[in-house]
Amino acid sequence: MIKNRFWVILFTVGIIISCNNDSEEILEQINEEDTQEEVEEEDIEDDEEEVAFKISGYEPSELRRGYLMSIQGENFGEIFENIKVNFSNHGGEEIEAKIINVANNKIDLAIPVNAVSGSLELFVGNNSITNSVYFAPFQEKAVFSTRRAPFPQPGFYLYYLGYDNNGILEENTLSYYDNYALDIHQLDYSYWDNTFWGLSFEDVLTFYRNGRWENRSVTGNFRGYANQGIIMNTNANKKYYVDVPAEFHDRNQFNLREFDNNGNVISESGIFDLDHKEIVFAPDQNMFVTCEALRITENSYELKVNKIDASTFNLISTVADGTISDVLFSDRVLPKGAFYDKINKRLLVTFGQHIYALNLINNELKLLVSDLPGKLSERYGCCLNPLPNQMTYYEPSNEVFLNVYSPSGTSTVFIAVNLASGDIRRTGARYSNDPVVID
Repeated sequence: MIKNRFWVILFTVGIIISCNNDSEEILEQINEEDTQEEVEEEDIEDDEEEVAFKISGYEPSELRRGYLMSIQGENFGEIFENIKVNFSNHGGEEIEAKIINVANNKIDLAIPVNAVSGSLELFVGNNSITNSVYFAPFQEKAVFSTRRAPFPQPGFYLYYLGYDNNGILEENTLSYYDNYALDIHQLDYSYWDNTFWGLSFEDVLTFYRNGRWENRSVTGNFRGYANQGIIMNTNANKKYYVDVPAEFHDRNQFNLREFDNNGNVISESGIFDLDHKEIVFAPDQNMFVTCEALRITENSYELKVNKIDASTFNLISTVADGTISDVLFSDRVLPKGAFYDKINKRLLVTFGQHIYALNLINNELKLLVSDLPGKLSERYGCCLNPLPNQMTYYEPSNEVFLNVYSPSGTSTVFIAVNLASGDIRRTGARYSNDPVVID
């Protein structure tokens, strides 16, 4: 009996020992499998870290060529040189965007004017991802201007500018006028009766309507000054020519004279003791605006802004919040060009080497593009045209058109300056007087 119990005990112990051994082997096997899975997971995580950045969206919701956009996402890093964004043009060629700012979760860039909808490719270091992108349709506007006919041909051309599919600005002749004595400057357009108006050196109001040119003599004692012509109050369907007394050749006085379709003066604003070299109409503010830079230190200037109420002709002068630098050494500097961008509600003005934007509500002055002469000289070997009224703004592509000329003065062309990227490019258009943009 005792002997049998002894063997039972030994058998039971053996089973327990055997079970423990098997359990240890199973546990070791499980541990090995877990370790292998952990290693594999680490490898996967390492692989994901190499392409860990991603795109989550864009700002603004409507993207427009020639304007700024932001790519939102994760893990872009903050090394500016590591970031590159490519779009495609109509020919399927890659075009690189200009990067403005880089943060770990956002990239600010300027969309090229000739980019097309489809996809963009974002590079972070040596890795890249693609993402679909769609641009709002290009809402083209008509740009009209005049230009003298080539010598010895008399007269001048009225022509319009437009972009082709590759973003090249081309000119197309609308009309030809064979009167050599008339040279239209400061062309403007009346939306109310679909007419173009301009003032010539001979003080003749010339307008184009229904396919033909007509002339009207200016009445009054003042003389139309060559560097300023017609300006429209588009809110009230009123046409003015900016008149300067003959004795005031320094242009520090002017009078706004309203005229009818026959050239008869029907009202006057009265004389303003202001420079009128660049005067624009801001329809949303219902005011005429002029400005000039006044020196405050040896290398800095403040911007004096003169606002004339278009209904009462009351004048309010103020100083913009911001300074202007790198202009000609003078106590008083006048703009080379000005244009009111009514879509974005800002006055665009060129002083010295730079293009500025002025908010007429809070009078904030912002530098948009710097060192224009340097860029023009390096890229095309040309210079800014020193004459006034040589600038207009094309809102669909967010570009300023500037007249420039070669140092020899033998050729003059339009240069487009993008306000998002600051890039300049030569267009297919030649010299013209101050263009007018029609919505």
